[in-house]
Amino acid sequence: GFQLQTLGSATNPVWAGSGGVLLNTITASQLGSAVDTPSFSSRYSKFRISFERVCPVATATLTASLNLQIATTGTAFISGGYISNVETWVNATAVFAVSTTVLLLSGSLAKTTIGTSTDYGANGYIEITNPANGVFRKSISGELAYMATGAAGTATNAVSFPFGMWDGSTAIAAIAIAFQTGNISTGTIRVYGIS
Repeated sequence: GFQLQTLGSATNPVWAGSGGVLLNTITASQLGSAVDTPSFSSRYSKFRISFERVCPVATATLTASLNLQIATTGTAFISGGYISNVETWVNATAVFAVSTTVLLLSGSLAKTTIGTSTDYGANGYIEITNPANGVFRKSISGELAYMATGAAGTATNAVSFPFGMWDGSTAIAAIAIAFQTGNISTGTIRVYGIS
């Protein structure tokens, strides 16, 4: 079930599964922002970022949307030019949110944000398409499931479907993932390159 992938001239090939090549693992524990700078290169046409039990600190309750920003050079993360939408279902109710300053990965309204119980953090993935193109927009889409704010121990589940793009014409060099307020209390974030 693996493929032998050549990674360009003067680079060793790797055996990769259908999920892509694992490029980086970020283990968060009271981390303000999960930053990935080494992974992004023109070698891959798409990146998949997976989330396992990503939780905000307790003080972030009600404002704990999970967000992503990009940098085109170093770690100067951009706070504009995003066209971001997220559709969040909490039980049978759909809630929509938009942003132009970040890419929303979870709900951003009080009842749709990620709860602070470490047993029910955000799990899922997003994909960034077209990251190295200098002309076209870079798009994201994905799915994250989690326990909504104040709902740990109840049947109130949430699932978010983030979609959007960054409207810039420069390749992505790095990403930063952070909650709207407060640290990332726990969780693992993995970055995969997909050819």
